[in-house]
Parts: sequence; C-alpha cells; structure tokens
Amino acid sequence: MFEIQRMGCSCRHDSSFIFDLPLGFDGYLMLYVKTKAFFRIGEETIIVEPETFIIYNRNSPLYYGAAGGAYVNDWMLFNCSEVLDSDIGI
Repeated sequence: MFEIQRMGCSCRHDSSFIFDLPLGFDGYLMLYVKTKAFFRIGEETIIVEPETFIIYNRNSPLYYGAAGGAYVNDWMLFNCSEVLDSDIGI
C-alpha cells in the first residue's frame, strides 16, 4: 500500500537552486525533473536532461539542483508497505 505524505507539481526554482539534505527523508522521494539538472549519487555527479525520473530510497543522501538554468520538477514524498528496489520493476 502506498501513502503520499507530500507532493508538488511544476515547482520552479532559479538557476542557483541546490537541494542538500544529507540524511534524506524518512520516506521515498520521487522526482520527475523537467529541466536540465545535476545529481550527486555517492561520489559521482551526473548531469541529466529534461524528462528525467528518479526515486530515492528512504534516508538516502540528497544533493541535486539546477544545471545551467531554471530548475523545474514534480515531486512526491511517499511511504509504502513493501520495499522498493529495482527487482520489482519500479
């Protein structure tokens, strides 16, 4: 069962936007990024193109932001009763 905690649609930030939450959230974070952006995953920083979708696991470090222009995304913070991982096709 899924339980949505919070969500936002078409959230717009300027070109200086950085989201930094070292301990992450107690739930899963789903992002649908509509603009070019960067993500730091572990020690690697990657640049992604618009229309990127990512789900962060609970308590995962979060560090991402704008890459060369405004940053726009849809997001949802949620919990679920099953463990989400790549083996279940999400």
